[in-house]
Amino acid sequence: MYILNVRDLIGSSIKKTKVIEYLSKHKINNIEEEILKNMSFIYYNDEVLATLSYELYCNIALIRCFVYTRDLEFLNLKKLFKSVGLNLKEKGYNFMMSFSDVLEEEVFLSLGFKHIDESKVYIEEENFLDTKYKNKKTYLLAL
Repeated sequence: MYILNVRDLIGSSIKKTKVIEYLSKHKINNIEEEILKNMSFIYYNDEVLATLSYELYCNIALIRCFVYTRDLEFLNLKKLFKSVGLNLKEKGYNFMMSFSDVLEEEVFLSLGFKHIDESKVYIEEENFLDTKYKNKKTYLLAL
């Protein structure tokens, strides 16, 4: 099992199309190139099993795409997040944040994220609770 980054696929036998096909199977189409470039993924037996990508804001990496195969061992998800977190930390970023459905709460809390009060979160000077994301939960991980 390997944790790879899309940026590292140039000249590799693993094609970026495998990642895009995996995302398409999970109904994620037309992903922005910048998000794709920041994507890390778990690769095993010629298959993508999980993806994690982010977009950078100040000193925070906002998770933009997190998809995983439900029967994937939790330890492998932890390795994926640790790999991405170490990479971000080396680049000087201090936090990873997610706006997620309540259904994912257990996963994020198990990965070390803390739930934060949505009323204290602002997106471009607009309170989180006044945005289209208001039904999501907000989680923060110190790297």
